[in-house]
Amino acid sequence: NTVDEGLDNLYILGLKDFNLEIPIKSISVTSDNSELLVVTYNEALSEIYNFDLKWGAGKKILNNLESVKKPDENLMYFDCMRDPSNNNRYVLIGSDKDLDDNSTAYAFVMNDNEVEGKFLMYRHKEESAHYIEPVIQFYPNSNLIYFLNPKEGNEKILSYWDGKKIVETDMDLKNIRDFKISPDGEKFLVVTFKPEDLYVYSLKKWEK
Repeated sequence: NTVDEGLDNLYILGLKDFNLEIPIKSISVTSDNSELLVVTYNEALSEIYNFDLKWGAGKKILNNLESVKKPDENLMYFDCMRDPSNNNRYVLIGSDKDLDDNSTAYAFVMNDNEVEGKFLMYRHKEESAHYIEPVIQFYPNSNLIYFLNPKEGNEKILSYWDGKKIVETDMDLKNIRDFKISPDGEKFLVVTFKPEDLYVYSLKKWEK
């Protein structure tokens, strides 16, 4: 569709009606467009909300505001990611000053509003930007969550959460800066802190 053709499909969500006091930092929607997770954040506060999405119910799409309990009240939350394969599962990412200083954050895997697991992950921390996207991704059509596991020094091990525990991969690159998994789960793009380094791996497709 062209931009002009798509304009008829723009909806007013009705977010203004809820008077959220903190700026929105991150949003994530379920794969069936039925719920919206919202993380609000500033330097002093963060809050997490969930909305029902009611399409075709007039101009107000957002309904039933629910405040989500923080898994650790001592952290500031700045990102959320819904599991594309499970509407009841999502990741919340939070940090504090000490974690920020070490370019790390905690990821909490939430399932049916309970903490399925928690792990420390590496995230970019640059002086020129207060926040850069964390390095974490769901593997397509599975319960695996890939992330960079910080080790001593500047080493980072590509690892994944399998629903119960952390599993470290045998990838020999230890200075990974970022990675992306293709939507079909068959290709893996990796960049390191060397500008000339870019790797594309073929992956054996994960079987549930």
